[in-house]
Amino acid sequence: MSKERLLAIWCGTSSPGFIGGGDRVVWENWSRWERLGLADISLLTSAYGAIAAQRFGYEFKFTVVDGRGVPVNPLRLGYVLRLLAALKKAWAPNDYTIVHSGTPYFYDYVPALVFRMRSRAKPRLVVNLPHMIPRPWERHGARIANLLAWLEQRFMIQIVRHSADVVIADNPEVCDQLVRRGVPSERVILIRMGVFAKVDPYADGDRTFDAVYVGRFARTKGTHTLLNAWTALVRAMPNAKLALIGRNEVDFDVQKEIASLGLADRVQVFESLTDVQLLEVLRRSRLFVTASLEEGYGLSVLEAMAAGLPCVTFDIPAFRFAFPQGRLAASTPTADGLARALNTALTDSAVYQRLEREVQSAPIQTWDQASASQWNELRAACA
Repeated sequence: MSKERLLAIWCGTSSPGFIGGGDRVVWENWSRWERLGLADISLLTSAYGAIAAQRFGYEFKFTVVDGRGVPVNPLRLGYVLRLLAALKKAWAPNDYTIVHSGTPYFYDYVPALVFRMRSRAKPRLVVNLPHMIPRPWERHGARIANLLAWLEQRFMIQIVRHSADVVIADNPEVCDQLVRRGVPSERVILIRMGVFAKVDPYADGDRTFDAVYVGRFARTKGTHTLLNAWTALVRAMPNAKLALIGRNEVDFDVQKEIASLGLADRVQVFESLTDVQLLEVLRRSRLFVTASLEEGYGLSVLEAMAAGLPCVTFDIPAFRFAFPQGRLAASTPTADGLARALNTALTDSAVYQRLEREVQSAPIQTWDQASASQWNELRAACA
């Protein structure tokens, strides 16, 4: 049987070579579908996306839409330029049998619609939709940028409702919200996440960090809340040390925040780590922590659990669905609440050992397993 010819579209990222956990889930599925012989993948991406593809070892056939790269400021004007560049590529006739938009955002989904319209093969249109963006006054970060993102997502969901053959969502609550907004339930499927392999953590004596965070440094990710929580924690645990792995967003300077809180000796920042280096830091940590209040797929939590780390988080829908065990949720969505949860996990041996046992028994799939299952669900929904 001939393979599907799949066009993947992903023109996001505001930093060269950096992608978030939700994006990584989408890219890993594309990569595995290619490696497993299920589809012939072509990737349409930004110059920044091409850098990320090379950095993470993805071997797609890819087309870059914007030359050397269009920077993105908080008002997202760079995405408009990427959209126009992608539309130029989309107008040529093609024979793709599946067009897969990595996000529902206009710079990915509008070109996907045009590619489908111009295809001779009448392709199915697939889109990944992560968490629902909160209302602007309920979200950290620049109000204008948050308002634009909120309005865009709500508007694009209405377009997705009338045009997508399959919507891949990150948790049942998002599925329910999509159905309430008119997306037929039979078109909505849940994301599948995997890891490269489960690994054994180092012995307790080899732990360098009490906790580690992996992800973007941004107010929308709660980085400032995490640092405030760590400030409160070190009052009770003066030697507690935190590792931060990621990169600054355009509106955030993590080193400046660390200095202003007097945490230079208690927080170490790592940038541009390879997967092997990242795993090394995970294995040298006692806990994984995130202060994010809005998450798509929670891949960093899954990877931490695969490395044997209990996790401390806020109690958000994506985490309740994906990680019912091995995770201690803060009692309140505040820095003080997170600090109390961290203190409990790090000082109460009974709690820590329970979380460790739960992590060790968690049903974690490899990427090959998760991607093969996702492909089967996608094909069934497309039928």
